[in-house]
Amino acid sequence: MDMRSVAAQVRIWRVRRGLTQQQFADALGRHVTWVKKFEAGDRQADPRLSLLVEISQVLDVALDALLGRPDGPGAPVTRSSDLRAALLRPVTDDRQRNTEELGRRVAHGYHAYQASNYQVLQRLLPDLLADARAAASQCPGEPAVTHVLAETYHLMSITLMKLGDGEAAWHSADRALTTAETVDDPVTAALCGQALTWAATGIGQGAAGAAIAQSVLDRHGAVLATHGEEGWTALGMTQLKAAVAAADAGDLTLARHMLAAAGASAEHVRPDANVRLTGFNTTNVLLYEASVLAQLGEHLTALSTAARIHHAAFAALPRERRTHHLVDTAGSALVAGRSDQALRMLLDAEQISPQEVHTLPAARQLIAALVDARHKPSGSGLRELARRAGVPA
Repeated sequence: MDMRSVAAQVRIWRVRRGLTQQQFADALGRHVTWVKKFEAGDRQADPRLSLLVEISQVLDVALDALLGRPDGPGAPVTRSSDLRAALLRPVTDDRQRNTEELGRRVAHGYHAYQASNYQVLQRLLPDLLADARAAASQCPGEPAVTHVLAETYHLMSITLMKLGDGEAAWHSADRALTTAETVDDPVTAALCGQALTWAATGIGQGAAGAAIAQSVLDRHGAVLATHGEEGWTALGMTQLKAAVAAADAGDLTLARHMLAAAGASAEHVRPDANVRLTGFNTTNVLLYEASVLAQLGEHLTALSTAARIHHAAFAALPRERRTHHLVDTAGSALVAGRSDQALRMLLDAEQISPQEVHTLPAARQLIAALVDARHKPSGSGLRELARRAGVPA
């Protein structure tokens, strides 16, 4: 039994059920410190099977959903193991070092990410990282090569987060920020910092993530405000990820402050901006606001916020942003007892990106939650969606 995987599943279901770590600890008769250690993968907090049964009852989820379902037809074709292995691979000197070509491949990877094409990323990233690391080894300190390596680590990190591997995402984002800080490029440094902040939430360290974001803002904020749309985009994305991290830590005041700051930063970019392929603009801020409200357990308010998003502005966002938002908001609808609405959102998300809904952990776990819900959606839509995603129904 992989306890790190179980801990990740427990945390996901706790958030889906709208429970804070303190509320979850109270329901289990445990101290909140134990919950934090367990969700962070601390082996000293590994529970007995009897406690796992109790956890499944508190979260109202089948025990096998926490322990992991066996693979079957339609099980995910995306996995993090190849990317994790690439991070551990030693640097070799027999790789290409054409910086322009590496830059084109990185750009291709970011476009694939925004298109929710994770299979392309899985094929691209291992060799791209090996080539970028070799180039940096052969030309230490060369700004263009360093920039490409930092962006490759950044892209690796956000992809690993999508695949549900927060631990590997953390290591990749840490390398991204460390690399970016060696050259005078505050925009890339801030974008790598926000990836590290996001990865911190993936390992249950929201407070640390918020502190990382604040450190990046303190170090680069004043300079970024002078870098036009690129600078305001890097500022805004850091503020958004700080809001997510603060919500993960249960800090409502900081989460709202960072959302407001991100909204102010978005006023400095075009309404349909997609600078540095981030999708950052005023509409994206609303998406994050809905997500943060859901993290804080304010699911009805999250649904109201989502309803304020203009249809045309939403349609103009990258595919990844739209799909992620619909899956997130479907989770709020489910917790609010609106299972039919949750299913409609998942089906809309499937229309935008079948690959993301059928294969990535967050979407599949939500489908499983709908299957296990006391009040299931009407009609056969859920059963057919579960079949397409390979989720037992």
